[in-house]
Amino acid sequence: ISDVESTELDTLGPGYQDSGDEVGKNIASYLHLAAVDTRTSGYLDNLIVALGLAAIQIEHGPTRQSTDESHKDAALRKQDNYHNSRLHVELHKWELDGDTNKEGRKFNKGVTKTEADALNAIRDELIKNTKKPKSSEYADRKKYPTIALLNEVMRTLRLAFKNNPKNKNAQLQSWRISAEIRYRKYIGERVKISVQEFKHIKLHTPLETRVDIEGKESKVEVPIKITDAEAAALVATGKAFDVDTRDQYPLQEASKDVVKTIRNSLGNVPEEVERVLKILQNTPWTKAQSLDALVVLLKIPGMRPVIEKMIGVVPVNPLAHEADQISDTASNKNKLDALNEVLDAWDADKLDKFFFEFHLQNQHRILMQGKVNPQNSKVTRALLTPSVPPLNYTADNIHLFKQAVAYNLGIKIDKQDLEASEAAFHTIVNNPNIQRIVAILADLGK
Repeated sequence: ISDVESTELDTLGPGYQDSGDEVGKNIASYLHLAAVDTRTSGYLDNLIVALGLAAIQIEHGPTRQSTDESHKDAALRKQDNYHNSRLHVELHKWELDGDTNKEGRKFNKGVTKTEADALNAIRDELIKNTKKPKSSEYADRKKYPTIALLNEVMRTLRLAFKNNPKNKNAQLQSWRISAEIRYRKYIGERVKISVQEFKHIKLHTPLETRVDIEGKESKVEVPIKITDAEAAALVATGKAFDVDTRDQYPLQEASKDVVKTIRNSLGNVPEEVERVLKILQNTPWTKAQSLDALVVLLKIPGMRPVIEKMIGVVPVNPLAHEADQISDTASNKNKLDALNEVLDAWDADKLDKFFFEFHLQNQHRILMQGKVNPQNSKVTRALLTPSVPPLNYTADNIHLFKQAVAYNLGIKIDKQDLEASEAAFHTIVNNPNIQRIVAILADLGK
């Protein structure tokens, strides 16, 4: 992405709709809401989002309609100075100067009211100082709204004149249309407002004055910190409400039905895809051997930091750029959350045999549902596995084994072709350190 796009992304908060979905799921867990069957599943999905958005709006505070005419259609709402709210729902206006309307990009700057007014003022001056064509029916914008339509009519008239040169009326009308087209092209079309915005959530955090090494002062947001008392209250609330959500642990029985609706889509799941979803939902999963080994290792004093390093947790450098610190902190949290979720499910004896529910998205991706989710984290993928019969490798499928080895030793096989993955496999198995580890593991297995 360009520097301009990167700067814009740095200013964004969590998406309004996505956040509503996450908050709604928490509310549903406290209220113990669950779909009775697949027919109510789609309704529940919509209810969850509605509950989440309502909760966000309550925290945001009362709102009023904007007086900015450029946003009447978008129904922009503004914060009414409720300074105690911990978050604000905002509309981000894209500032993409020099890179205004990039093809293929979902959001572009568009045209603001000020820009549209300025351009239309220039157009009005052109109209005043430009001689209009002789009055004709082709000047009627309602009957002939576009130049393309005028061109189509003119081609028909010219063909009629070509077939019958005595048809002087067809030639005359063709000239009049040509004059109207030249006039419209010269003055241009009236510019319409097309502001493209992104609704997101910004934390309403206090500002702190800081001085950099050059002595310059700047206002910096200080993140809201949850006190120990507040954290304890959250835990107590969860226990009081007996929160045990449908997402906390994997399903212990296969889902009998397939959700046939597709979120944010008017269509339903095709029959062939429905058949695939049924197969996936009836495929049992279990804990991988690596999880049993991991649990044993975690009982050894001092091994937890080693395990965390193995799953990719990195030290956060306080001297690094703020964006890098935020990125590393978020990445570490995601990995640790995934590890702890799997360990919690293991402690609750929920991983001997379990199942996943699968939903089809409107971009044709099949998504696993649930909190413990191999699709969401490579940590989870390494600790869980489908309960399928052992695979007998042959010359025809040995490449699968090589890819599995390469993947489990850090090679991104999804980002390269088979030949590159096999080359990485041969490099790995010829590494003396790897060979020594394999020998040790073989001895342990005797």
